[in-house]
Amino acid sequence: MKALGVRPPHVLTRVTEYIDAIINYVEKIVQHGFAYAVNGSVYFDTKAFKESGHMYGKLCPWSVGSAELAAESESDFATSEKRNRSDFALWKASKAGSHRGRRLGAMDGLDGTSSALPWRQISLDFPWIFTQGAIDLRFPHHDNELAQAEAFHECSQWVNYFLHAGHLHIEGHKMSKSLKNFITIRQALEKYSARQFRLLFLLQAWDKPINYGEGAMADAVGREKQLRNFFQTVQAEMRAAGEQGEEAWSALEKTLNAAVSTAQAEVRARLEDNFDTAGAISALFDLISATNVYLKDASAKNAGHGLSCCSPPPSLCLGFCRSLVCWIQASTHLA
Repeated sequence: MKALGVRPPHVLTRVTEYIDAIINYVEKIVQHGFAYAVNGSVYFDTKAFKESGHMYGKLCPWSVGSAELAAESESDFATSEKRNRSDFALWKASKAGSHRGRRLGAMDGLDGTSSALPWRQISLDFPWIFTQGAIDLRFPHHDNELAQAEAFHECSQWVNYFLHAGHLHIEGHKMSKSLKNFITIRQALEKYSARQFRLLFLLQAWDKPINYGEGAMADAVGREKQLRNFFQTVQAEMRAAGEQGEEAWSALEKTLNAAVSTAQAEVRARLEDNFDTAGAISALFDLISATNVYLKDASAKNAGHGLSCCSPPPSLCLGFCRSLVCWIQASTHLA
C-alpha cells in the first residue's frame, strides 16, 4: 500500500486482541433476545429479529432463502441444531482439542468480529455514514453484520450507506489463482507507476468490475502523459509571458473562464452522482482541451496576450486542474 501512495489506516485491529470485547458483544445480543446458545455455539435468531420489527436481509432481500449462498458462510442451512434455517453463527464451538475460550466456551469461528471490533475500537454515534466491502460479501456476510449490529445497539439502522466495490478482472476475467491470471501489486508496479494505477481505477466505475489489462493500462498511461504535457505547457507559457501580458480580458479569456466554470460544475455533479470519477476525469480533460485551444489562439492573435501571471485564465484553469489531480497523484507533485 505504501508503494501505491495509499495512506495507512488510523487503527489496525487484530481479532486475537479483542476476544473479550467480542464475547461481551455476543453476550449482549443474547441478553437482548436476538441470539441463543446450542452445544457451545451461539446463533443469531433471525425470526426473533424480524418479529421485533427489524428487517433481515436489507442489502439482498431476494437472497435470504438461498441455501447455496448460505452454505458458503456462517448461515449454513444444513446445520440441524439451529432454530431457524436462516439463523447464522455468532460463535462456533470448536472441535475437541482446540483452543478454549472463556465465558462462551470453545471457540472455532466468529462472525461477531465485523461489527464488534469497530464498536470496541472507536466510539461513534450511529447510524454511521457509511461502511464498505467487496460486492460478493453483500449476502449473507454483510446482511448478517447489519443485523447483529442493530441487535446489539437496539437501533433500527446501524449505517446509512454500505458501499460494495467491484472485483478486479484481468483482461475481462475475474482475477483468480486457479485461472492463473493472478498478479501482485509488486509485480504490476515493475511495469507501471502508482499514478498510472490511480488513473486506471478512476477511469472505471468503483461499483462495477474493474478491468486490468494492456488496453486499459495504455489508456491510463496516455492520460497521464496528457496531464504532464498540460502542466508543462501552461507553466512554460506563463513563465514566458511574465508580467508583461495584457490583463484586460478578450473574448478568448471569457470563453476559457466559462469553460472553467462549466468544468467545476460538471466535476461536482459527477462526483455527487455515485462517485462517478470517470465522468469527472472526462470533464477535466475537456477543460484541458479548451485550455490548449486558448493557448494556441491567444498566441496566434497576440504573443503574451492574456497570459499574465496576474490574469485569472489560464491561472484559474491550472489551479483548478491541480486541485483535482491531487487525488490522482501518488507523490507531492505531478509535473
